Amino acid sequence: MRVSLTCHILAASAAQGGDNTIKAVVTKLREMLAKNDKQHDEERTKYAKFKCYCDQNTEEKTQEIADSAQVLAETNANLDRLRASNGEKSSEKAEMERELEATITAIKQAVELRQKQHKEYLADQAYLASSIGQLEDAIEILAAVGADQTAGASADHKAAMAEDATAEAKAFLKKKEGLVELRDDVRQALQAASAFLQSSDRKKIVAFLADLGAGDTYSSAAGEIVGILKNMLDTFKENKASNAYAEKKAVEAHGDFLALKKKTKGILEEGISDRDSVLGTNSDSISSDMQTITSTAQKKAEDESFLADLTEQCAEKSKQFDLRKKLHAEEAAAISKAISVLNSDDAFDTFGAVAASKDKQGGGGGGKSFVQLQEVTLHRADAAVEAQTRAAVAASLHSVARARRSLTLARIATAVQEGGAIGVVIEQIEKVLTQIDKEGEMDASKDAFCTKEQTDNNAELDTKNGEIDDLNDQKGKLKGDIEKLQTVIDDTNTDIHQFKEAMANEKESRKTDHQDYNKEMKELTAASDLIDKAIKILDKFFSKVGTTTEAPALLQSKAGGHRAREDPAPPQTFGDAKDFAGQSEEGKAVLKLLADIKAENDLEALKETDEEEDAQVEFEKFMTDTAEDMKRAQEQVADAEAMMANKQEQLAEIGRASC
Repeated sequence: MRVSLTCHILAASAAQGGDNTIKAVVTKLREMLAKNDKQHDEERTKYAKFKCYCDQNTEEKTQEIADSAQVLAETNANLDRLRASNGEKSSEKAEMERELEATITAIKQAVELRQKQHKEYLADQAYLASSIGQLEDAIEILAAVGADQTAGASADHKAAMAEDATAEAKAFLKKKEGLVELRDDVRQALQAASAFLQSSDRKKIVAFLADLGAGDTYSSAAGEIVGILKNMLDTFKENKASNAYAEKKAVEAHGDFLALKKKTKGILEEGISDRDSVLGTNSDSISSDMQTITSTAQKKAEDESFLADLTEQCAEKSKQFDLRKKLHAEEAAAISKAISVLNSDDAFDTFGAVAASKDKQGGGGGGKSFVQLQEVTLHRADAAVEAQTRAAVAASLHSVARARRSLTLARIATAVQEGGAIGVVIEQIEKVLTQIDKEGEMDASKDAFCTKEQTDNNAELDTKNGEIDDLNDQKGKLKGDIEKLQTVIDDTNTDIHQFKEAMANEKESRKTDHQDYNKEMKELTAASDLIDKAIKILDKFFSKVGTTTEAPALLQSKAGGHRAREDPAPPQTFGDAKDFAGQSEEGKAVLKLLADIKAENDLEALKETDEEEDAQVEFEKFMTDTAEDMKRAQEQVADAEAMMANKQEQLAEIGRASC
């Protein structure tokens, strides 16, 4: 452990020569304090240049962004106007296209309807013409045969065919015969015409046709039928003329309608073409404006991105500078405070009293002194054999002490193990050996007495049974036994007194050792507290150095793409608190050195505590074992006193028997 710690000391205090470890730490801290001031001055100069860069570029980018915003506002306004015009023209075009489609559909439907109507007109006219011809034939036939006469067909025939009949009569008869021949045609004509008659007239026609079917050549209703047919003929002619007039008007109206629709179609087609032209022109303008907006927006975005990054970086750099100022101040305060803790008068006295923080010149020597590497190497080489020898002797003494339950031997073993003087240890061992011999003699005497007592008792029993004459000899013998028992009692009481004295001495020695332990622990604790206080002061600062949020990257465009010009790069300054490493390595080295010193100090305290606990265990074991030995001695005294009382009673009985 000493070699390891010395390596740290040599690394930190090579230039100090004979200075002790704490002084080397203080010297290093003072060097760090001077370096802190120099670094702070350099960072102040760098930040001033960076601040100038921030102010200039912020002003320029702000103006460029405002100019781009104005261009975008004007172009967007024009773009809105063009889009509104396009929306209006597109709506008009769509409406015209719907109207054009409706117009074309109307023309098509009108042509188809006119063709259908004309076809129907031709069919109606043909029908009317045919019906008129049939009606005229029927009327002519009926009129020609004299449908108003009532003579029978057979009488007329006979009269007409007479040889002396006149030529006129023959002609009349011939016409009448023609009526019969045309009966079928008349019937068809009347049947066709009946569809146009009223119900009453239709019945009359039907009745007349029935008469014709019966072969009658004359009917009283023929005249009425002729009248009906004439009315019908007039109606058909009127209908035919009316249809012709309506057809003429329909043709004229159809021509006017087509002319109007074609004119409308031309107007709509021209309007659609005009709006297509406007939409095309607007689209070109919109495309141009969109390109302007895209390029301007990209430039504005790049400028805004640069300005945002610049603002963020400038603000961050300002925070970093303020933080670094604070860190420099905190570092200076921490170092100064640590120096004041480690370099005070109280610290000097405290560190001078403990092994881990003093060198051989200022620490007072001893096995626990903190020495340089060469001297430690020699110490370790000489101490190896001695330590091995002491360990073997101590182990042997501990074994004997446990076997004999001797606290004295245990203390001697501990003294050997801890490096006590050999002469003193040997003297103590000789005293113990003398005491052991004495105790051995006492034990042999007690064993012999007990054996003899048993033999004597047996002999006495035999004597009482058969040798009454030996009472006087027994009396003398009893007196001798009583004297021996008294000697045993006195010697055992002496042992009990020695046990009590040994317990009292051990208790006093334990008390003194515990007081020495408390004193040394107080000194070790005080030294550890001072070192720990300095460590906390330095660690509170150096543990947070380099742990703050990282600074943003160098300014660059976030919009991507090609930039019109490169923005100016910021001047080199300093990093964030994470880069504040100017003193961190030195600080951590000092903390490591202090931690090693504290660890050595704490190890010494732990060793002292272990030794104190072991000593307390040995003390309690000795007190318990001695108390048990004393109890057994007291029991031996009680047994001897009882035996002596018995002997005295026997002696009294012999005396009474002698009397």
